[in-house]
Amino acid sequence: MKNNKCLLLSHVWIKEGQEYKKDIVDLCVRHFRENNEDVYLILSGHGDPIDPETAVLCDKVFWTSLDPSEVGKGHPKSVLSGLEHASEKGFTRVLKQRADCIIAQKDCFGYYDGLMGDGRFLTDNEIGPKTHPIGDLLMYGDMDIFLNGWNPSLWHKELDGVMNFNNTLSKDKFRDVRFKSISELKWVYLDAYWEEIISHNMEQDILDNNFHFEHFLWGKYSQRGQNI
Repeated sequence: MKNNKCLLLSHVWIKEGQEYKKDIVDLCVRHFRENNEDVYLILSGHGDPIDPETAVLCDKVFWTSLDPSEVGKGHPKSVLSGLEHASEKGFTRVLKQRADCIIAQKDCFGYYDGLMGDGRFLTDNEIGPKTHPIGDLLMYGDMDIFLNGWNPSLWHKELDGVMNFNNTLSKDKFRDVRFKSISELKWVYLDAYWEEIISHNMEQDILDNNFHFEHFLWGKYSQRGQNI
């Protein structure tokens, strides 16, 4: 392990006929790879296999057949497989992001360390309700907090990932969480804007972070990307 930069890309599934998602995952993987030197990259998802050209850019891939029970519930099994692998490799801090999203920032690990300040865990302040404030999608922080809250054996199947993570996380660990806006996190959602991106040939500009990321922030709903 050269450093403590570990990325887990997850929360994506590919149904038959959704070839465009393979292109999104590929752009996502390439963006993180090109903008974060020496990052250890884990990809975890399900459904139709990703392209081999994408897989070789990853250090570890967990990919299973389509599992509808994961969708809308935080993808507990696929995320846990990635977290446990990262822990086994010796990483003590992880960045978890959807595999159809990017962070429009070079060296996002250093950038997020700065945003987190004296905390040990960073997430957005816009997805979860006030009673369950920690979002379950874009998360960055220490492994012990991840594994404490991401414990599917204690999760309730009728609840989503936000509710389950907040309910499971030990209350004493909430004081280590820091919250920033989606804009401050530079959280870009590719799926909802994919047709616009490809029609304007924006792929290289996205790889170079040479675009107005504020227009592409997470928040626009995508039925195909967020529901089975």
